[in-house]
Amino acid sequence: MRLTWLRLCTAFLLLAMSAFAQTTSTTTTVTTTTGPQPSSSNPAPSAAAYDQDGKPITDTLIYTIDPVTGKRIPVYLTTTPPQATTPPEPPPTKSERKAALAARHSFFDDRYHVGIMASIGAAGAGVQIGIPLVPHIALRVGADYARYNGTYQYDVANLNASVHAGYGRVALDYFPWRNGRFHISPMFIVGNQTHVVANVALPSSTTFDLGGQSFYGTAADPLHGMGRVDLKKTAPGLTVGFGNLTHGRGHWTFPFELGAFYNDTPKLQVNFTGTACVANQPRQFACQRVQDNIEFQTSLKAFRTRQEHNLTYARFMPIVNTGIGLRF
Repeated sequence: MRLTWLRLCTAFLLLAMSAFAQTTSTTTTVTTTTGPQPSSSNPAPSAAAYDQDGKPITDTLIYTIDPVTGKRIPVYLTTTPPQATTPPEPPPTKSERKAALAARHSFFDDRYHVGIMASIGAAGAGVQIGIPLVPHIALRVGADYARYNGTYQYDVANLNASVHAGYGRVALDYFPWRNGRFHISPMFIVGNQTHVVANVALPSSTTFDLGGQSFYGTAADPLHGMGRVDLKKTAPGLTVGFGNLTHGRGHWTFPFELGAFYNDTPKLQVNFTGTACVANQPRQFACQRVQDNIEFQTSLKAFRTRQEHNLTYARFMPIVNTGIGLRF
């Protein structure tokens, strides 16, 4: 009886232990190694293993208990350690920012070029050269020239006129906005050769008016007149325009500018040769050479004064320019 009771207690104890093993498992971390595990016979460490990105591989060996057999089962957990983060670089200082800005706008920046332009405008055809100086500012030098000739009929006079237009220019192009095309250009006109020459031939016995007085010429010594208007050799100017001859990634540009230069009042010269006769007077008393004819000289002075007043409106001479430019 005692033996039977002992066997029952033993069986009950085994069943309790089996149930407890099924509901719980034991996990034991044994070791952590990098790369393959060295064997006991070869304790020397093996080379570290790396994945396809070149990161080292860490293998962690743990054991778990099989709930049925109660045996330990080895399990390898493969992990890649986190990469060491690089601390962010400190923000640039004020001097470093200025140096970087100067480098971007330096003369040797590939966006800055020496340019040349063929132009046409109010002063004729010309050539201009642009040179970058500092950010937003470029130097532009050039010259223009043109000549016009023509014969006209003015009242009873035959007028032969010749217009010469030409000058050199030195301008500083200021671009208010970075990478912009709009510019304001103060300039200086040098070597101004602009002038107008007119020659007048008056037919004999034909009456004409000069300064409010009527005159006529003679066939023996006909009247000839010459007029000339000259501009100052140097003058300041200002233009605004679009187009950048020195800055840009392309090679071709099509600038345009509009403005004026201040020339003060142009200088007028008027001279006559021949014999002038005062109308409505006897011929023997009215006809004299123009140098000796007081009435003719008085009328000529009044005519010159009126024309000089009209020329005060020509103090500002227009500048209109366009063309095609090439950046090197």
